[in-house]
Amino acid sequence: MADQLRGKVALVTGAGSGIGRASALAFAREGASVVVADVDARGSEETVHHITHAGGAAIFLSTNVSRAEDVRRMVDQTAQDSRQSTTLMTPPAGGSSPSR
Repeated sequence: MADQLRGKVALVTGAGSGIGRASALAFAREGASVVVADVDARGSEETVHHITHAGGAAIFLSTNVSRAEDVRRMVDQTAQDSRQSTTLMTPPAGGSSPSR
């Protein structure tokens, strides 16, 4: 693990697979704590396992980014749980625009 992002929190949507997972793993390799946000609980738990097994810190938040309430909860919970700077990373996660 590198230290470029030590003390930072990376909030990564779509982190249960594909580009989102690759992004989460890259942030973790650079020392960030990672919030793995996705609707895919199994894939997200695998991502968390990969990160923690390598010595990093990660948690899973079940989040459907097409639902405004889920997005608000994700951001609020991340901010509440972290006193560190948060780096937001949101790869494309499919679906439609958030409902209002």
